[in-house]
Parts: sequence; C-alpha cells; structure tokens
Amino acid sequence: MRRIAAIGAVVAAMLAAVAIAAVLLVENANAKTTAWVVTRDLATGATVDATAAHQIQVPTGTDTYTVLTDSPVGKQVSHVLRAGDVLRPDDFVTSTMVQVPVSFKLAPGLTANDVVDIYAVGSGSSTGAVNSAVGTRLIARRITVVAVGSPSVIEVPANQEPLWVTLSSSSVTLIAARSDGVNVPTADHSYSTDEVLNLLAQLAVANSDGSGSTVPSPSPSGGP
Repeated sequence: MRRIAAIGAVVAAMLAAVAIAAVLLVENANAKTTAWVVTRDLATGATVDATAAHQIQVPTGTDTYTVLTDSPVGKQVSHVLRAGDVLRPDDFVTSTMVQVPVSFKLAPGLTANDVVDIYAVGSGSSTGAVNSAVGTRLIARRITVVAVGSPSVIEVPANQEPLWVTLSSSSVTLIAARSDGVNVPTADHSYSTDEVLNLLAQLAVANSDGSGSTVPSPSPSGGP
C-alpha cells in the first residue's frame, strides 16, 4: 500500500507540473510586445521620421527574434529597409562618431584617449580654398585622440568626416593642445603674427599688475 501511495504521489506531481507548463504555454502564446514596422522603403543612412514607421503589437513567442520596442524616430538606419519590415535594434547606426587620420606638426606628447583642442595654421601660399587660409585659428575643442603616430587618429562626428579628410590632405598645419577647454577663449578670429604679439604683450601687462588674465579683443590687422 505504501508503494502504491508513493507512486500515486509521483504521478500527481507529474500531472501538476504538466498542467503548469500547459498554462505557461498558453500565457506565452497570448503575450504581446510592442514593435515598429517600416511604412516605406528607407535607404542606408536615412533618418526615421514620424511617418516612416508605425507601432504594432506582436506575439512575444519563444524564439530569439528581438524587435525594437522603443520609438525609432530620429534614429539612422544602418542598411536598406523595405516597407513592412519589422524593426530590430541592429537595424540602426549605433555610433555617430568616426575615426580619421591627422598629422600634427606640434603636439604635447600625446597618448591615446587624450582630449585636445586643435588649431589650424594657414600660410596663404595657395589659391585653393583650404590652402589659402591665413593665420592661426582654433577649429575644434575637446577632440579625443584614439591613436598616436604618423598620422595620429582622432574621433569626430560622422557628419564632419569629409571636412577632416579634406583638411588632413591640405597644406594647413595642425597643432594640438592638450586641454579640457576650461577658460580657453573662443578664437573665431584668425590671428596674424602681429596681432598675437600685441595680445600677448597686453596679457603680460595685465598679469603683472594683478588685474587678471582677461583676453583683450583682437585689433584689426595692421592696427596698434
């Protein structure tokens, strides 16, 4: 009798487990999750707007297919998409930064992951639009150095890639200053050598009398 009772208990436990599994399968079959479907064809690099995708509900299922659950609006697609495609996380560009090679004429012993400000020095020796630049100008702040060498590699926004490649292949000299940008004045003006000497002289006077280190506005070229 004891053996029969034990066997009955085991059978009952097995039946209960099967019943629970069946309930879970039914619940999973009815479960839904948010997804997004493309409403029109999208080219590589296109930015999804509010009319390019709409929200749907799809069965959760038991497979490993992963759908995008948050809004795709404002994201860039990484490959061609067709109308009716269900969006996945890997359909989108995950980084908006690119790495480009540059050659610095001067740099303060840079190492990978340093943050620098970059200055351009033009000689005005050419009629080309880039090569004809004259003077020294601060052209970029807080740029991350990825690798150091000849050339070095910096990380910049993807939409600036053509600009940096053009600059790197020009005769414009690039100088890097290791800097976090704090208290560095804006230099929209392209300084001539005379202006730089005048400004440094004024700063030296200001610092010697303890009046601070405010950068004076540059005087017009040829001015006092």
